[in-house]
Amino acid sequence: MLRVPMTTTFEKLHDAIQTAFDWNNAHAYEFDVHTVANRLKRRTFLDPSYVMNLKNHQYQDYETNMFPPAPPGMAEEERARMPREPEKKAVENTMLMDVLERPEWKELGVVIKYRYDFGDNWDHTIQVLGTADGMLGASGVAAEATGPKIPDKQDIFCFGGEGHPCCEDCGGVFGWEEIKASAIRVLMSMCDCSLC
Repeated sequence: MLRVPMTTTFEKLHDAIQTAFDWNNAHAYEFDVHTVANRLKRRTFLDPSYVMNLKNHQYQDYETNMFPPAPPGMAEEERARMPREPEKKAVENTMLMDVLERPEWKELGVVIKYRYDFGDNWDHTIQVLGTADGMLGASGVAAEATGPKIPDKQDIFCFGGEGHPCCEDCGGVFGWEEIKASAIRVLMSMCDCSLC
């Protein structure tokens, strides 16, 4: 669980995720923003809730004209139901507040999806649990408050997590599961106790 200021860019959020997973920032990545209406759907260009795509400037190989224009004479009501190409933004220029505080999305709510390494496809759904109270600011915690004290110059803070960091370049989720299963098999074969 990360505490991240709303003024954090998506590039800095990516850096924080890389640190949390002990990864090397060696692959392309992107963030997709969906409105909550269809949040359980996988990312698809035909999903009307898919509203923004953010990429690192090094990997902005956006395709153009992915969506055909509306035919001439189409009624405005029908035109509004047509899938639209999501906005494209650069991670280094877009802050969390640009997405989470955007008026037309704020009422609907948004889901942010993060994909790292387009070969292994490490997909993450980022849940925004809320905003922290003023007691958890970068200036530290008041004396009467309980809980962790955040160092004065630290903007992003990790409150916790679970599990072991996944190996990078292991084949994604399925490759990581296979590595863990292999390690268990090796440990079990080395065990000489009657409980195994």
